[in-house]
Formats: sequence, C-alpha cells, structure tokens
Amino acid sequence: MSISINFRLLLWSTSIVQPANAIEILTYLKLVLKDDGTLPDEASIKQYLKELKEIGYIELTSVKGELYSITPSGDEKLTSNLRHLRDKLRIFMLDKCHKYSKLMLLASTETKNMGGDSPSLKLRHDLKEVPHPGLSWASGTLPSRPRQAWVRIFEQLQIGSMSSSQASNPTDDSKNLFANFLSVPAPTFYSYKSLNNPLFEENGVLSIASCIGITPRLISSMIKNPERYYRNFDLSKKNGGIRTISAPRKFMKVTQYWLNDYLLNRLKVHSACFSYRKGVSIHDNALQHANKKFVANMDIENYFGSINKTMIKTCLLRNNFSEHLVNTIAGLTTLYGTLPQGAPTSPNISNAILYEFDQAMANQAMVRECVYTRYSDDITISGDSKSDVEELTNIARIKVSAMGFSLNDHKFRLLSYNNRQLVTGILVNGALRPPRKYRRKVRAAFHKAIKANDNSPLTINTLKGHLNYLSSFKEYGFQFEEEKYLCIIKHLKKTQ
Repeated sequence: MSISINFRLLLWSTSIVQPANAIEILTYLKLVLKDDGTLPDEASIKQYLKELKEIGYIELTSVKGELYSITPSGDEKLTSNLRHLRDKLRIFMLDKCHKYSKLMLLASTETKNMGGDSPSLKLRHDLKEVPHPGLSWASGTLPSRPRQAWVRIFEQLQIGSMSSSQASNPTDDSKNLFANFLSVPAPTFYSYKSLNNPLFEENGVLSIASCIGITPRLISSMIKNPERYYRNFDLSKKNGGIRTISAPRKFMKVTQYWLNDYLLNRLKVHSACFSYRKGVSIHDNALQHANKKFVANMDIENYFGSINKTMIKTCLLRNNFSEHLVNTIAGLTTLYGTLPQGAPTSPNISNAILYEFDQAMANQAMVRECVYTRYSDDITISGDSKSDVEELTNIARIKVSAMGFSLNDHKFRLLSYNNRQLVTGILVNGALRPPRKYRRKVRAAFHKAIKANDNSPLTINTLKGHLNYLSSFKEYGFQFEEEKYLCIIKHLKKTQ
C-alpha cells in the first residue's frame, strides 16, 4: 500500500473522532500534531482512507457524509498503548458530546418559547402526556422514548472539547480549520448503522465496543471487574437509615449513557409507572389518587438491590433484544450481580422490570374502578370501595412475591379520606399539598434565618429550594405565605 503517512497514525486518529470524513480526520491531525505543512492534503487522505477500507481496516458507515469508522481488524493493528490512549481521549470527548446533546434537546423544547411562565395545568398535561384515569389511554404501554442521538465528536470539537485553552482562546488558524465544516448526523448507533454488522460476528462485547468506538477489552474489563469502575458513598435516609450510592466512574458512566440513549430507550414502560420519566413528577403520580375515599400505600423492599442479572436478561429478551447483546448489557448495568443505585441505566431498567406487573395491576384496578400507580418502589392503590382496594393490595402482594420481590410490611398503609392520605410524600385528600410537618419545618427555617440574619449562600439556596417546592403546588389550589418568604429572601440577599 503506497501510503506516505504512518497508517497506524491515520487509523488511530480515525478511531478517536469516528465517525468522520477525510477533512475531519485531517483537521484533527493538524490540531494534535500542530502541523507545519508536512501532512498530506485532503485528496491524499481520501485516497489513503479508500485503501484502508479495501483491506478491511475501516468501514464506510455513511455514504452521504463519507464517514468512516475503524473496524475490529483495524483496531487490532493499533498497539496496546495507542488503544489505551484512544480510549481515554474518546471517552472524555464522548462525555462532552452527550452533555452537549442534552443541552441541544433542552433548547429545542416547547418550554423555551413560553417566556419563562409555567404552562396552564391543562397544557402541562398535554405536553407531558401524563396518564389520567379519565383518559381512554390511561392504561397501556407508553410510546418508546426517542433515541437521543449524540453529536459527532468533530462537531463537539468546534466548541472546544479538545482543550479548555483552545475553547476560550481560539486562534485564527483553529477558526479556519472549522470554517468549511458541515454538520452531518452520526449513523443510527453512532459509529455504525447496525448492531448486527457482520464484522461483529454476533459478539455482544464487540458490537457495543465498536458502536461506541472503544476497545472491546475495556468493555470486557468493565463486565468482569465492575467494582473497579464505581465509587461508593453513603447517604442518610429520612427514617435514619443509610443508603449506599454506587456512582460509576467516567469510563463506565459514559458507556451507560450510551446504553441509555441508544438501546434502553426501547424498553417498554407502562403508563401507570410515573418514576424517572422526563417531565413527570411526584405531583403527577399523587394527582391520580386525589379525593379518593381510600388510599393504600405499599413499598417494595430493597427494590434496586433485588433486581438481579437474570431479571434484567429476561426483561431484555421480552423487549426483543438480540441474545448476543443481552449478557453484555446485563454485565454493564449491574454491580455485584444487582442494579446499583447511582448508575444512569438503573432507573430505566427498574421502570421496565415491572412492566407486566404494572399492566396486570392497572387492568385489575380498572375493572374495579380503582386507580393503580407506581413510583419506583412505591405502589399506590386508591378507590371508593375499601373492599376493592384491599383485594387489589392482596393481588399486588402475591404478584410481587412471585416475581422475586418482597414488600415492606412496616410501610403498608390503608387510609380513609378522613386521615392524612399521603402519596409519594404529598397529601391527596383535598387540594394537593405538602404535609403539615414539612410546612412547619419551612416556616421555622425562614424564621430562624431572618432572626439570626443568616445570609450565607447555603441558607439562601436552601430557602429558595423550599419556596420553589411550595410554589409547585399553587396550580393545584394550595396557598401559603409566598410574599412573606420572598421578602425574607430578598432582605437576606441585600445584607450579603
């Protein structure tokens, strides 16, 4: 092969910014090597890429954009040190791509055009598609979450993800490098069009690694030794207990972000499940049970810790995932064999795991003119007949046990309208509102702050948080001393 540039250097640069075309690969090389004119021109790079494609080291993944990605064979031609360096650089830049894509999505939402005002309650429900007992589609499967496509790495490079110094002080040369860049979307699975590309040989590790654009050995390491890719810390529970959070480190976290946005969006979630859904809150869950004569609360004990690999694999297979991908996904989303609290993939999986249970309970509730909802591990059943509600709680207990979960009997409540009916921490008999204990706590916090003239940023931010939470109930008819609280915050700010 008549290539005057080191072909490993060309493969390495392609593997970092893939999927990318000739001019993008050349631009990246110029940035990294601080080229003084010794690199080949664009036409030469195009020819070199065609030759690398012919011998199977790279693949043309977008004909329209002339985008190339490295193949497993090409990846093997890189030295161990080059692969390791590539993984570090690429994971860093993919993290930026993910964050940038989220910002782009937020900027494109309808709320951007509402001038900062909260939409009306009716419009809010239309926008968020919150299921309601009065609507015919209240009990059923939610539409699949759209795939959140990430921007390509080269597109992210334009806003400085290469280095902070280049981002804040772009030179004329670096500006000119991006002058002729045209935005081209990445293939369906980012680096490749399909997870079933023949190059992957129906190997789950190879499929996911190639689509993300990292070394299969890194994926295998994360599956075999997941504890190396997490850090653990404890948080105090409201009841005085301790909750252990397992937060993934950068390599694992970015991989899980990709799984979330490109694969787990396909998982079926029932409309009766209100947890971890964009634009849906605990208020929407509580609203379904407002002004019912009887409300029952049930809690699944150690919910995330009870979801094991077998359950996850079964869930994935039911959602038509290819068998060769199931073991890999289950390995990348579990820690010590169960679902870790703190991983970005855990909420989506936890919602989907109980899809059949949610469907069965919603149907049983509908037949009895009752309402069933679930918010993560919190199950709520309400209705105007005590016997019907009791019957549904017994059905739920049997079904939950059959699926391998246990209910926390100490948290079971069945309350009538004359009692404090709490649903996910919100009172539902009458206007939706926070409980009196919380309102007293807020009142005391504001009184203490103004009396001590505590104008520290931490205190002011805490008071703002309380005020925002109380304000979120205004649309449901709840009233409180809003003006008084606003004045206190304003006064404390003035004295800073």
